[in-house]
Amino acid sequence: MKVKVNERTLHWLMLAAIVVCFAINYSTIFDKKMDQNGDNYNYYQLARSLALGHGYVSEIGPVAEPHMHFPPGYPAFLSLFYRIFPDNVVPLKFLNGLLLLASLLLLFRIVRKTTGRQGHWIALATCLLAIWHPDLLRWSTILMSEMLYITISLGIIALFLDLDLEKLRQKDIRQILMLVGLCLLIVALYFVRTMGITLVLAVSLTFLVLGARALIRNRKDSKTWVMPLLVAALVLLSFGVAKGCWDHRNERVQPGYKGDYLATFSTPVNDESTDNMLLFRLNRVKNNLKAFVPYYIPNSLVDPENANFKLVFPEQDRRWGLGIVVIVFMLVGLLSMKGLSLLLILYFLFTFGALMLYPPYYADVRYFIPLLPLMLAALLAGVCWTLHFLVRCIFRKKPAQKVEKWSLVLTPAVCVLLFVWLMPIYNTSLNYYRVLAKLPSIGKMPNLERYQLYLDTSTTCDQFPEDWLFLCRKPEIFYFHSHYRHSLPMPREGSPEEVLQFLMDKKIQVIMMDDVYRTSTVVMVPVIQAYPELFTVFWKWEKGNSAIVGFIPNLPK
Repeated sequence: MKVKVNERTLHWLMLAAIVVCFAINYSTIFDKKMDQNGDNYNYYQLARSLALGHGYVSEIGPVAEPHMHFPPGYPAFLSLFYRIFPDNVVPLKFLNGLLLLASLLLLFRIVRKTTGRQGHWIALATCLLAIWHPDLLRWSTILMSEMLYITISLGIIALFLDLDLEKLRQKDIRQILMLVGLCLLIVALYFVRTMGITLVLAVSLTFLVLGARALIRNRKDSKTWVMPLLVAALVLLSFGVAKGCWDHRNERVQPGYKGDYLATFSTPVNDESTDNMLLFRLNRVKNNLKAFVPYYIPNSLVDPENANFKLVFPEQDRRWGLGIVVIVFMLVGLLSMKGLSLLLILYFLFTFGALMLYPPYYADVRYFIPLLPLMLAALLAGVCWTLHFLVRCIFRKKPAQKVEKWSLVLTPAVCVLLFVWLMPIYNTSLNYYRVLAKLPSIGKMPNLERYQLYLDTSTTCDQFPEDWLFLCRKPEIFYFHSHYRHSLPMPREGSPEEVLQFLMDKKIQVIMMDDVYRTSTVVMVPVIQAYPELFTVFWKWEKGNSAIVGFIPNLPK
C-alpha cells in the first residue's frame, strides 16, 4: 500500500513539474505579435467571419466569398472565443499554449501506460523535452491549427488505448461513451486538418488487423472478431460523414470542385515531368528520402536549430549515420509501446509516406510537427529498451535480483542523461524567439525592417475610404493591419497588357508596391514602365534601404 501511495505522489509531482516548467518556459516565448506567415491571418479572419455570423467566408476581397481551402475546424474553434475577446489576438494565441499543455498531459498518460514499470520517467522526460522544443513552442504561439490537431490526435490515441473491446461487447456504458468520443474526435480531426486522414487510416487498419487476428484464432466465436471490425467500420463512417459534408458544401459552392490537397501529390514543380507518373512519384520519394532521413528527422529531434527548410542540401549537411540511428531507435521505441505499437507504426508510416510524395517545398519539419511529441517519446523509449536489453544480455548469468536492481536505476538515469543532453540544445534554439517575443515590433530585429515597413504602411491605409480597393501582396496581412480594408492579390504572372486589363476589370484604386515580396518587382514594375502615364505616385514610405510606394492607376474607362 505504501508503494502505491508513493507512486501516486510521484505521479502528481511529475504532472506538477510539467505544468510549472511549461508555465515558466511559455511565458518567455509567448509573442503577442502576429506571425508573418499568411495562413495565421487567414485563420483569424475566418474565425472573425464565423463569430460575426457572416458564415465561413473570406472577406478580404471586395466581395465575401465562401472559403474552401482550409477545413473549418480550427476557425470554428477560434470563433467561440472571438465572441469573448473580439478583435484581440492575444487571448486567442494564448489558447494555443493551453492546447499544447493539454496535449502534453495526454502524452504523459499515453507514454506512462505503454512503456512498462518505469514508464513515468520516460513520460516525464518526453514532456519536459517537448516543453523546450523550439518548433513546438513557436507554433504554440501562432494562430495555426497544429496545436488543436496535436491535442485531438493524442486524444484519439488515448481513447484507443483505453477502449476495451470485450467490455464494449458487453455494452459497458463507459466504453460506449468512449467509442462515441472516438468517433466525434475523428470527425473533428478531419475538419481541423486534411492530413488527419493518416491517423484515421491508422486507427481503422489497426482495428481491422485486430479483427482479422481474432478471426484466425477463433473462427467459430464471432463475438471476438465482429466487435473490432464494427469499430473500424464506425471510425471509417465517421470520417466519411465529415469528408462528405465538407465535399458536399464545396460542391454546392463550386460545382466540380475537387480541392487542391490531393492535387499536391500529382502537380509538378520546377523541372519535374509527369510523362511517366510512376517515375514521377519514385523521383519524389527518392528526393524526399534524401531530405528526411539524413536531415529533417534527426535534426528535428537532436539539433532543431539546423532543421530549417531547404530546397538544396549540401552534402556536408546530410547526416546519414545520425538519421539512421535515430530512426532505428524510434522504431524500437514504437515496438516497445504495449498496446500502441501497431497503431503508432501505421500512423508514422502513413504520415511520412504522404510527405514522401509532397513537392520538396512542402515536405519539411512544419508538416510533421504534430508527430514531434510522439517522435520524442519513441526515441527515449527506444534508447531505454535497447539499454535494458543490453543489461539483460550482460547479466544473463547473474542473479535475477541484481538484474532487477540495474533495471530500476537504468531508465531514470537514461532519461536524465538524455534530458541534460538535449535540453540545452533546445534552449539555445529558443533564444531567437525569446528575443523576438520581447520586442514591440518585428522591425527591431535585423533584416526584418522591410516587413515592419509593410505592416506600418498597411496600418496607415485605414484612413482611406472603406470602399477603396487595394492591390498588394499578401492581402490577408494587409486586411488585418489596415483594419479590414479590402484588397486583392497581385497577379503572379502576365504580360503588361494582361495585367493592365486585370486592373481595369477589378477597378483597383491603389497599388501598393513593396520590396518585400517578389511579385511587385517581377510583375508590376514592367506594367508601370510600359504605361508610365497611367500611374501616379500617391505616397512613398521609406525606412533605411526599404520603400513602399502607393500608385493611383489612372485607368481608361
